Amino acid sequence: MKFSTISVLTLLFSLLSVNLFAQTIQLERQYPTVTKNGVSSVIGFGSGLNSPQISTVDFNRDGQQDLFVFDRVGNTPMAFRKNLSGNWRLDQKLLAGFPEINNWAVIRDYDGDDIPDIFTFNQLPASGIRVYKGRYSNDNLLEFDSLTFSGDTRMLLFTVPGGGTSQIFVSNIDLPDINDVDCDGDLDVVTFNISGGQIEFYRNRSVELGHGRDSLLFQLADNCFGGIFESGISEVLDLAETQGECASDFGPGDFENRHVGSTLLTLDEDGDGDKDLILGDLSFGNLNMSTNGGDCESIWMNEQEPFFPSYDTSVDLPLFPAAFHLDIDADGIRDLIAAPNTAANGMDFNNVWFYRNTGTDANPTFRLQQEDFLVGDMIDLGSRAKPALLDYNADGLMDLVVGNFTFFKLVGLRDSRLHLYENTGTATSPAFTLVDDDFLSMTQFSLDLPPGAGALDFAPTFGDLDGDGDMDALIGEGTGRLFYFENTAGPGALVSFGPGQFGYMNIDIGASAAPQIVDLNRDELPDLVVGEKGGAFRYFQNVGTAEEPFFNEDFTVAPNVPFLGDVDGRIIGQSTGHSIPFILDFGDRYELFMGTEHGTLEHYNNIDGNLNGDFNIISENIFTHPEGNFLHPAFYDWDNDGFLEVVVGNERGGVSYYSTNIALDGTVNTDNLLPEMALSIYPNPATDQVTISLSDEVEGEVAFQLISSQGQLLRQQVLGVGTAQIDVTDLPSGIYFLRFRSNGIQRTEKLIIQ
Repeated sequence: MKFSTISVLTLLFSLLSVNLFAQTIQLERQYPTVTKNGVSSVIGFGSGLNSPQISTVDFNRDGQQDLFVFDRVGNTPMAFRKNLSGNWRLDQKLLAGFPEINNWAVIRDYDGDDIPDIFTFNQLPASGIRVYKGRYSNDNLLEFDSLTFSGDTRMLLFTVPGGGTSQIFVSNIDLPDINDVDCDGDLDVVTFNISGGQIEFYRNRSVELGHGRDSLLFQLADNCFGGIFESGISEVLDLAETQGECASDFGPGDFENRHVGSTLLTLDEDGDGDKDLILGDLSFGNLNMSTNGGDCESIWMNEQEPFFPSYDTSVDLPLFPAAFHLDIDADGIRDLIAAPNTAANGMDFNNVWFYRNTGTDANPTFRLQQEDFLVGDMIDLGSRAKPALLDYNADGLMDLVVGNFTFFKLVGLRDSRLHLYENTGTATSPAFTLVDDDFLSMTQFSLDLPPGAGALDFAPTFGDLDGDGDMDALIGEGTGRLFYFENTAGPGALVSFGPGQFGYMNIDIGASAAPQIVDLNRDELPDLVVGEKGGAFRYFQNVGTAEEPFFNEDFTVAPNVPFLGDVDGRIIGQSTGHSIPFILDFGDRYELFMGTEHGTLEHYNNIDGNLNGDFNIISENIFTHPEGNFLHPAFYDWDNDGFLEVVVGNERGGVSYYSTNIALDGTVNTDNLLPEMALSIYPNPATDQVTISLSDEVEGEVAFQLISSQGQLLRQQVLGVGTAQIDVTDLPSGIYFLRFRSNGIQRTEKLIIQ
């Protein structure tokens, strides 16, 4: 994105002239086999998990319970279903009808129609709960409609004393519980009060008022649910000594700001027919189970188990664990999942604990089975995976080297490293096997050092820097400097790297160096393009020789370029962008793909002969679905079909693999695109209504979809020749995509709503 030299208004109008590359690029998720420790997985490229919220969902109405996983890190939804072998497999196509979700998601069937509904965070105009009612399409795929309540608001409301309504408050940090707490058949809400410390219970009065389960009509029934007070300074809760009282060691003004985040789950843990409570807190790694000594109507938590389950292995997930009650193994009995709920700096490996219920559904006993459910089958390097290309054994099959920011460590310690995945497949069918989890011994620079002293955030690249025909290694790191490893193997041989040299050429770009070795000025000398935390690219021109390269460390001195192409990975209002370069050489021209902190993969051309000018932006984002944040791409034709594939690392430490329709010469296969003149869209930008006009060049009906910038389906209908009006008055300002499909051809256009 470029906005440093133009106004926001100019930027908006410039977007209208962009020939959106997403309308021609097609990305199809693929799943090459990944093997670790002798075990092969079909979800190795499942894109990683950091803070997953897991629910069971029947996505396609086949009677089988699948898994909906929403990861708070990057607001990324994922759909898993079992294959014929009984293994979980990622299938993102099942999410085509899902809305955009932020911060948290609870899947429940509130109206008893056996179709899942979504309760999620509502940010504007106030923090609360938004509800999407589920339905199945004609193709038996889940779709959702946003519910509106009194005053045409999309927030879940409750009736205040004396009349009127207000929103049920839920912060963007917390995870509320939505369950039938009072045992009357409809769903209630349990959430922390806006000041924290005490929990509020909102009773759904749908059944009492004679509506059955089809309504969401709430009143605040208790502002001190169960008599609990949570201080946030101890794993132990304060419990009321007498039923009907409210525990508190503090006066009303003293517990303001003590509550910094909690997760809630109600379930009948002791088999007595009423709901108990599992609570997680941002300050601790344990789950606290408090037992209801009252009943469904009069809830009183009079006992607690601070390190649940103490009869087995207690949950220990620093920091901010959440619990989820669902049937994982399809035995008809609900199990327990514990996972972090933090959006940053939480446990990012061995972080999905699966407890099988060895008791009954009514009286459970949870036994720990594994600490890496789903995530253990994936390429997952903790946080911020950074893939790079290297045929390390010179067998003609391109391998992957993946760096990371760090695996989770307490008290400022670091565990940054490189993983080497050898391509053990064939020339037409890649497969990857982990052969080294500390490639180049990079942990010598990150582990076993005083807190804050170790290096982190390793971004690898490989190229022939010294003109001897083999691939040398350059590793960017968090302080903005570079590690250099010389490969002395020679061409066509297994790599043999010498000792690492830190501070290569004294280059220091400030923070989060992400280099690429590329002869950008085509003088047959390898140059450096380095992304950085601020979102720019620094260009260092090689002013040495092929055998003895030299780079002036001052990126502001010509022929270096401090802001290459005037490309900027930031978005408006943000001070950082974390730009990641991948420059493709198509022979007659270079083209740049830039991964960013904000979850976009941007595309630029007009590079050759224009290193001091502005590059031309082709697409703000080639993804039309949420892939996560801190994207790090690497392109290669792994299956030798003449078209590139792209692997993309993300903030969750995972890697995804996509096929594309980008040919090796840079052309894009556009045989299946709707003709340019077949449709027109106006006005654009729009405020309340968009008109779509289809000419008679279109044969047959056209399936139309309106998609958010996060890839969520918002509208869909079938269009014919002529004009149709689409109402967008309920959509917030931003960038959207209009997708059209007809008889195997398609086209996507960008729409701006002001």
